[in-house]
Amino acid sequence: PDGRTLLILTSGYNIYAGPDGERAPTLSEEYVFVFDVSGARPVQRQAILIPNTFLGLAWAPSGARFYVSGGKDDVALEYARGPDGFVSTRSFKLGHTLGVGLAVGPMAGELAVSPDGRQLLVANFQNDSVSVIDLASGAVREQDLRPGVIDPAKAGTPGGSFPRAVIWTSPSRAY
Repeated sequence: PDGRTLLILTSGYNIYAGPDGERAPTLSEEYVFVFDVSGARPVQRQAILIPNTFLGLAWAPSGARFYVSGGKDDVALEYARGPDGFVSTRSFKLGHTLGVGLAVGPMAGELAVSPDGRQLLVANFQNDSVSVIDLASGAVREQDLRPGVIDPAKAGTPGGSFPRAVIWTSPSRAY
């Protein structure tokens, strides 16, 4: 938002094997890279290790905070600007123990901050829902996207499956 700081998220399943064929943990990590882009050339200021992630990275409108989806950990992570760069401040547990479907787990995906900076919306990729987080209180509520759950008269109607992206169009409306 300030036009001077750029965030880059490595996202997905960075699972690399070493020469022995076993998982190489130091090569299989996720990061948010923080760049200062105010000069003629970008300058990397930070490399923040993220335990797990999947698609989601969003700035708060003020530019003082940003949020990262926690992927299979079913959380949203908050980072705030401090005197020495961005630091982890809060983790919002989304409350899923299983995914919707056979042999799937929860997966926090893309996220977006409302234009007024009061709410965070998280696409629950494997749960056919979105989580709405009140950023003042930290309270999390879930909105199921399946038509038959929203309105029992629509039971059996397809929809709600695997939401990947979310966007706010006003402080009170999101898609």
